Amino acid sequence: MTMSAEKSNLTRVTESIEQIAKVSAVLAAFGYMSLRAHLNYLGISSTTSLAPERYLMELYYILTTLLLDVIFIVAAIVIASLLFFLLSRLSAKNETIRKALSVLQKAVGKYSTTQIVPGTLILLMSIAYVWMLRTLSRYGFDSDVAVGPLQSSHLNHYPAESFFFIICFVCLGGYFIYSKLSAVVVESRDPSSRMARYLWLVFAVSIAVLALHLPIIYGSLVRSAEYTVAQVTVGDGERPICGLLVLSTSSEITFWRVENGIGQVVILPRSRIRMLTTGPVVDLLDLARKAATKPAQTNVDCSGFYQP
Repeated sequence: MTMSAEKSNLTRVTESIEQIAKVSAVLAAFGYMSLRAHLNYLGISSTTSLAPERYLMELYYILTTLLLDVIFIVAAIVIASLLFFLLSRLSAKNETIRKALSVLQKAVGKYSTTQIVPGTLILLMSIAYVWMLRTLSRYGFDSDVAVGPLQSSHLNHYPAESFFFIICFVCLGGYFIYSKLSAVVVESRDPSSRMARYLWLVFAVSIAVLALHLPIIYGSLVRSAEYTVAQVTVGDGERPICGLLVLSTSSEITFWRVENGIGQVVILPRSRIRMLTTGPVVDLLDLARKAATKPAQTNVDCSGFYQP
């Protein structure tokens, strides 16, 4: 192998590593957005930055949910393709259907190069965006719902799985339409197509902006609030602290606990911890709802834990 070939291979490997690093950074940023949206919704803050692997784990949760949505969307596309195939077979035998499909195909090809199709798509995307913002402003932009005096009205979690699915469908559908209809216009240098090119680019940007809200929607409205019950002993003669272990970093751990209907966040440096005992998984929001209605009888139960 010549020296130039070795340099070429080394360059390709270096470029591949750089691409992987860039993609990992973007994916970690999505995990960061989701986790911070979730913690802000609960009202839990952290004084230290979390490690990248924690954000990547959060991304895994998002992708797991997205994968289920994509499966349903792909199934819908397959069914639509089968229906289109059957319709095309029928059109070969039926002159009326064949002419109607031909007229539809010509109309789509004609109007995609004008301002009508991208303008209509931008209008529909704007409607989807307003609906998303209204839903987030009503449910997802709430914060501190699980700290301070707990109120049932703030803990009515919106069942957002279908909402998240629809936004995913709009993003994927918009990308599919853009990739199929905009290529001729975007690559064209015809001055008469300039406005149509701008409108298609605006449509592409609107898809990207909508997709950037997916981790926020997931973290605020979809992500599970299940955490492990934990008990911490911090010193001789001190009563153990019982709560839900929400965050754990190399320097501190963050607990959520409730007492007399008041949600509290406790942040402990690891240097003070003598013993940490963990137990079952409990839904934080369910426990907060129960504490809002029965404040005196509700707390995090560590009764079966080892007492030093």
